[in-house]
Amino acid sequence: MEPRGSGLSPLAVVLLAAAVSAAVSAGVATAVMRAGAMQPVPAVVEPPRVGSAAAAAAPPPPATDASRKDEDPPLEGAPGTPTRVRVTDENPVARIRYVLPEGTVAVLVRATSRGPAFRCRVLEESDGGEEGAELGASVDPAKTHVFSLTEHATDGFPVPAVIVEIEADGADGADGAEAAGIDIESDLDVVRTTVAGTVPAGDEFRGVLTPESGHRATVAVRVPAGSRVLRLDLAGCDADLDLYAEDAGPTGRTAEMTWRSSRPLAEETLLCDFDGPEPPPDVVHVTVADPSHSEEPVRFTLVTTPAATVPARLRAVDPLPIPSEPKALAMLSTVEVLTDDGGGSGVLVSPRGHVLTACHVVEGALGADAPKDAIAVAVTLDPRRISRDRYLATVVFHDEERDLALLRITSALRGVDLPAGHAFPCAPLSAASPSPGDELVTVGFPGIGGAGTRAPVTVSRGVLAGFDRGRKGLVAKTDALVSPGSSGGGVFDAAWRLCGIAVSSTDDGGGNSLGYLVPAEELPAEWLGEIRKR
Repeated sequence: MEPRGSGLSPLAVVLLAAAVSAAVSAGVATAVMRAGAMQPVPAVVEPPRVGSAAAAAAPPPPATDASRKDEDPPLEGAPGTPTRVRVTDENPVARIRYVLPEGTVAVLVRATSRGPAFRCRVLEESDGGEEGAELGASVDPAKTHVFSLTEHATDGFPVPAVIVEIEADGADGADGAEAAGIDIESDLDVVRTTVAGTVPAGDEFRGVLTPESGHRATVAVRVPAGSRVLRLDLAGCDADLDLYAEDAGPTGRTAEMTWRSSRPLAEETLLCDFDGPEPPPDVVHVTVADPSHSEEPVRFTLVTTPAATVPARLRAVDPLPIPSEPKALAMLSTVEVLTDDGGGSGVLVSPRGHVLTACHVVEGALGADAPKDAIAVAVTLDPRRISRDRYLATVVFHDEERDLALLRITSALRGVDLPAGHAFPCAPLSAASPSPGDELVTVGFPGIGGAGTRAPVTVSRGVLAGFDRGRKGLVAKTDALVSPGSSGGGVFDAAWRLCGIAVSSTDDGGGNSLGYLVPAEELPAEWLGEIRKR
């Protein structure tokens, strides 16, 4: 398995230790903290923006000189009201303390300078009023820092109070604080739980998650009298989203909610069971949450059903295109493999839906008692967006020593039967391994390919760097990208034929790395026979 955003491979001598820097655009540094026949659809409901109108209309307060000694107590800031501080060469650190009101489920922190770049981090205030655990920090100096802290995705949050620490960047003389100082404005907005809308079970709700909404939305679903189950499905989402539900509140405390589904899927499903002796609740409060803290708005559709069966609108299974152009076929054949514990990559190798992947990607689904929906398969229909959750699969063969597994797609997502004759695009297998120096292309879903827990497909070029042989058999080496998340992905030759499966990587600690692949020619005869069955 590879957890959201990371992964391990048993073949790796040393895991790839790539330092990932967040993309900095126009001088903005963003930090993300972390630890599946209807009635008419309601109009899209935009979440309320935080901060009062009065505070937004008020003129900015006069600048406060924060040229104090580091041991001095922090300034007192007010949520929703900008606080202006100054850092200098002599006193390069300023701290602002914000007391968070009861019921806070998220905060959005912004700190901006019109002058040189600076560093910023957010700290928990300990019981004694001192600085506590770090809740978030930007890696690089920037003129603007934005932090999202949320109850559902930030370890240790919410807390009674936070301290925003601003520090001049003294890395060089030009960017450091001048003697006159740098004026910086800090603002903290608070998000509390509010109900974005109410729908009866059987209807849909469409909404959007933003940083200003706390990357979450709560919907009240009215439950019909006598119902024993409420089914909740997310559909049409462009990000990994989580579902939570409670029959009280809304409390906003996702960790304490009765029903939860937080798999790495965009198309989550959650069943709320009312099997106890008590009558079902009149209302269930459903929270849709974005664990990635996406900077862009994330739209979602929540489909509610007062039964356990899959609703009609989610039972359709569209055919996949079968490209004739080799590169397009290789791209579409490379799929994302997802389990409860994380995910990785895989390659479709038969029109009946066989998928080759790395064994460690699906290790959590190898047991005989693994549920039928333990492995989801997602396909790339648009390379500019994350893959679409489309199918469920089971393990046919696996070899832990070689770190290989062969899967077979058994149904559409949510257990819906595949239509007769449903065919899959599949990559042709190369008859022989390339030679050292020959061009190779890796295709997969590495975590470093995006800012969230799910990233669009990533392609990398390199060469076959050589071979190695041990008790596990022949492996090939490449300088093309192989990193956590791309394990199980395809390695293609210059003609876009599948010549191997990426399984691991090694790093010398100095930024030089090699990826390892199991050549296609090393596949067991029994596996090849299964793949070639008609």
